[in-house]
Amino acid sequence: MSAKYYSLTFDTPIGKLCPVSDGKYITEILFGGCPGCFENGESVLVLQNAKTQINEYLAGKRIAFDLPIRFISGTPFQKDVWNAIKSIPYGQTASYGSLAININRPRAYRAVGTACSANTLPLIIPCHRVVASRGEGGFTGGMHIKRFLLSLEEKYLNLK
Repeated sequence: MSAKYYSLTFDTPIGKLCPVSDGKYITEILFGGCPGCFENGESVLVLQNAKTQINEYLAGKRIAFDLPIRFISGTPFQKDVWNAIKSIPYGQTASYGSLAININRPRAYRAVGTACSANTLPLIIPCHRVVASRGEGGFTGGMHIKRFLLSLEEKYLNLK
């Protein structure tokens, strides 16, 4: 018997976002809306909370998420990277190399980049804060969204 997943698509300044939940935890956030394979999550409280918190974050009124999350995929290495990314403070960045050092895998900076691209919980696991040592790096939501998020955090950090 497979688990039921629920979704809730809504418009934001960075386009349509779709948090997905198993009913208790946020398991994914998808850019561009949700495919029709999920059940309607309008009445799922954790999805309503995710929508509220994402909108607050994008309005500069929230610097951290307080949502229950569950990784539904990922290797132990990827999960180590994602947990390290959660510790990057709002408005700051870290390089792929520094994250590799933080998880005691100093030569694995390219693998850190691959783990970032496999992150199923963007914004909550703020992989947009991970940058290359000689430039911006990549972002699965698109570089225009990464730049928007970094600029948003810099703007609101300076106002606090």
